[in-house]
Amino acid sequence: MSDQITEFLKTNYIPITSAAAVGIGLLLLRRYSAGGKCYSDAKLNGKVVIVTGANTGIGKETALDLARRGLFYFFSDSRRETSDGFEQVFGTNHLGPFLLTNLLLDLLKKSAPSRIVNVSSSAHAEAKINFDDINSTESFEPVAAYCRSKLANILFTKELAERLKGTGVTCYSLHPGFVATDVFRSMPLLLKPLLNVMLLLISKNCKDGAQTTIHCAVEESIANESGYYYCDCKQKKPSQAAQDMVSARKLWEVSAEMVKLDIKQD
Repeated sequence: MSDQITEFLKTNYIPITSAAAVGIGLLLLRRYSAGGKCYSDAKLNGKVVIVTGANTGIGKETALDLARRGLFYFFSDSRRETSDGFEQVFGTNHLGPFLLTNLLLDLLKKSAPSRIVNVSSSAHAEAKINFDDINSTESFEPVAAYCRSKLANILFTKELAERLKGTGVTCYSLHPGFVATDVFRSMPLLLKPLLNVMLLLISKNCKDGAQTTIHCAVEESIANESGYYYCDCKQKKPSQAAQDMVSARKLWEVSAEMVKLDIKQD
């Protein structure tokens, strides 16, 4: 029997070693794709957190981690439809969080030190905001709309940080990584086969994808940082468009008008 095994290995040495090399390579690729990890063991007993989109994916994993740290939390699911005439993606990903955050600002200031964490995406680098067509009424393309909303998340965070200087409330935006969530459900059908292969090879699972969000929420060493963008639990420079403070201010003003935000809360 041992002679047969030896002969088989000799005969099939190249395909066996090739398969082993591919397997090890894929394992290493998956490990690399998992990205950074939040190592903070901070306990946050007595604190309250609101996690949007906590019914699934990254939001759910974030809520579970924070709950284990002693936080009492409220959560809401993700709603895609809007009844206010806003473009769906922009309304869900930017205007909703913009309004909710502003409505909570007084409470956040009273509860300082407190943090605001906005989940953006590296896809923001492909976007620019057309203030002449903020609702994409002239032209709409789902991927471009998503990228634009993620750019808005970073600009909102930057302007918010400016407005909250000295209050003890700090703000963070982040890229969670390429995560296997249902955010890709609206991708064009022609792209889905390629996307499925990419998800299999290089995507993070939801627990790994939540690490940078958790890092921004609890890591003690960044408590005095505000307005920055993070990836793999490290600070990173966003695109040039995402660093434009003139656009950040204008986006705030346009968003406030769209959601009819009381000027006293500005």
